[in-house]
Amino acid sequence: MSVSSTAYAPTPGSFVVDRLTSPGVRGSGWRAGAGDPQWISIDLQAACEVTSVRLTFEGDASDPVFTPPTTGNPADGTTGKEIQSSYSVEYVVEASTDHTSWTSVHRTTAGTGGVVNIQPPRPVTARWIRLTSNRRSNPNPLGLNGFEVYGTALATARRPRAGPTGAPTPDPRRSWRSPRTARSRWSPAGG
Repeated sequence: MSVSSTAYAPTPGSFVVDRLTSPGVRGSGWRAGAGDPQWISIDLQAACEVTSVRLTFEGDASDPVFTPPTTGNPADGTTGKEIQSSYSVEYVVEASTDHTSWTSVHRTTAGTGGVVNIQPPRPVTARWIRLTSNRRSNPNPLGLNGFEVYGTALATARRPRAGPTGAPTPDPRRSWRSPRTARSRWSPAGG
């Protein structure tokens, strides 16, 4: 996993794959640094057929935004329910097999935060999936609680290895086959 920036140490990019799938849980995901654009890239560890992506932003359009006063106590005039992060209004989700060339899977200029389920029109082959936020909903850091990728790992073709007698030895890595209907979830930690 790699990110463009982190707002502060307790909110690293790796927090987006900890299976926290609810918006509104404050300060438990990745918070990007100031400014636009910001991005986060997930390494799926192998080529996969991606069938859907779920983004869980920390907040949504219904959350009141924290705006610090220009003078005095920062808590003055707040209810304590204001969100101190933003969600992405304009963003693109892209896939890559080489971490160099990227293909758009989903693009919007009208994001509303919360939980976003993305299903490409057809499965996409990818090793990496990247979210690039081009415009945030407010000046606060971009807050992303979850970045989930669903699909099936692609089998890699391997040449048979020769055994002691010269006959091919079965490769245990080739014997595993993923059913087409199975849905898997990947994270950098393998969980």
